[in-house]
Amino acid sequence: MDVNNTCEADVPKCSNGEPLTPDDIVFYVFNIGCICLISAVNIIGNTLIIQSVLRHRRLNVPSNYFILSLACSDLVMGIVYPVYNVSHMEQIKGVRDVLGK
Repeated sequence: MDVNNTCEADVPKCSNGEPLTPDDIVFYVFNIGCICLISAVNIIGNTLIIQSVLRHRRLNVPSNYFILSLACSDLVMGIVYPVYNVSHMEQIKGVRDVLGK
């Protein structure tokens, strides 16, 4: 199969109509992989903190409720921000192209 004989409809395109290059695909895979890894660690860690403070009576002191509040807000950010970041990945690529590779 000849690579140069591909149909124009078969080539994935960016939102601006330009075809994706192999560098773009590596960029997207690397960034989305890092985002997923960081988000997974964030969700697991904050869930453990929340469960620990809520389940163990010895940890139910006022100062730990501040830590619980921080863990809850961090958990929400760990869920919401990666979705936002992946949905705006095209702008991130645009910034990378302006700053240089």
